[in-house]
Amino acid sequence: MQPHPQTKPAYAAEIRELLKIIYVQTQTDEPLNHAHLVEALPAIVDLDAVLAKAVHDKLVIHRTDKIKLTELGQQTALGLLLPQSESVENFVKAVYTLQQDSDRVSTNALRDVLNITAPSVTDMAKRLQEAGLIDHRKYYGVRLTPLGERVALRTIRRHRLIELFLVQELGYALHEVHIEAEGLEHAVSDRFVDAIDNRLDHPHFDPHGDPIPAADGTISQRDLRPLSELELGTEARVSRYLAEESDILQHILERGFQLNTPVAVRSRDPFNGPLTISVGEDAVETVLGYNVADLILVEVVE
Repeated sequence: MQPHPQTKPAYAAEIRELLKIIYVQTQTDEPLNHAHLVEALPAIVDLDAVLAKAVHDKLVIHRTDKIKLTELGQQTALGLLLPQSESVENFVKAVYTLQQDSDRVSTNALRDVLNITAPSVTDMAKRLQEAGLIDHRKYYGVRLTPLGERVALRTIRRHRLIELFLVQELGYALHEVHIEAEGLEHAVSDRFVDAIDNRLDHPHFDPHGDPIPAADGTISQRDLRPLSELELGTEARVSRYLAEESDILQHILERGFQLNTPVAVRSRDPFNGPLTISVGEDAVETVLGYNVADLILVEVVE
């Protein structure tokens, strides 16, 4: 791949401002045109030359009266708007995860997940609302803005690609990778993450079966259900683990529930009792507790 041309020093500051404005203004469904840029960037005298340079450097696409960022431009703008901060990234990642089950996320829920005090959650929420990352309403909790969701998905992408790299390339055991990736996700560059993605041939899922967001923020969707709720006799495959605790993961793997392994529930005791499950191509039967089966997501084989 050819390196991108370097921005001329005379336009470096102007291009940084241009990218930030385009990123912020294209988070809505409203199209961005040249007139909008002129209004938003009155301090840039030679705007057309700056815009042409950004197009030449493959940072911006300018077609007729519509302006948007390239993928490289989006990554550059995001880095300018929000330099990496471990506390910020952890906060928006937690909001994103909790939002999957609730429209708005409470202060108490974030307190428990992040293991910080409620006043600290409130202070961070106010800061991130000022930065345009979340919508914070007193007594009603928080919700990510489009920019906040982008930051969260960027962080999740880093974490899951690093986990897969540790397992596939460095020989880590599955129960070892989560804590390692928690630290690395805040330290590595976008270039490093993209290199991992290329090395692993653009994978869609991490070693836990969690979907890996693409560079543009899109994420794969599957119809999964807990093994504990699988109908008797229905054939399925292990697709995702919800457990992150190393001892539970080891227990699951030692019982033969590897990703993509065929499974079928043969019987279940009442009142959330243990399940008898056939596992693998040889359909070896094993007994698994309901609470553990609830942490294994499966996809029905059509």
